[in-house]
Amino acid sequence: MRTGILLALLSGYLIGGIPFGWLIAKLWKGVDLREVGSGNIGATNAYRVLGPVAGIIVFLLDTSKGLLPVVLSQILGWNGIAGGIGAILGHSFSPYLRGRGGRAVATSLGVFLGLSPWASLCAFATWGVLVLITRYVSVASVIGSLSLPLVWMWVFRTDRIVHAIALVAALWIAWKHRPNLQRLRAGTEPRVRLRREKR
Repeated sequence: MRTGILLALLSGYLIGGIPFGWLIAKLWKGVDLREVGSGNIGATNAYRVLGPVAGIIVFLLDTSKGLLPVVLSQILGWNGIAGGIGAILGHSFSPYLRGRGGRAVATSLGVFLGLSPWASLCAFATWGVLVLITRYVSVASVIGSLSLPLVWMWVFRTDRIVHAIALVAALWIAWKHRPNLQRLRAGTEPRVRLRREKR
């Protein structure tokens, strides 16, 4: 049992730590995503710096690297929850970027898609609606992630351990968004452009 948990954590950490945003930015435009835009390696910064296609690709890959360790651990008889925790830690503290990482929003979505799919889809829909209404990805990410354990997991009666981990993950995401919330209070937080401006 302990061996399965440790293997799930380790594999999740190594998979979750793959910095897809950083890699795609290097291959796409030869830039270090940590040194441009917000300095974040996630999908939102990739969207702003590289464009919508790259942003969507990074989002899908970051989501997949959260889902894969959960599914893989379940198939191998390890521990899906441990695999998911490892993936979130890996993205937040990537071993390939000397411990630097992202906010783990997309990766957490992938993890909880594997652990509580219907609740996660509802939380993702909440995120999407908030992005459309506010055009602040930071606001949508914080509220959408908090909606998972505070609303949707109650509705779908998710396992208590998964529920508790979702709450911790949501609080972590909110903590990582402190600079965005400070900019929001100051009125300097940039809105995401959903359409290309006409010239």
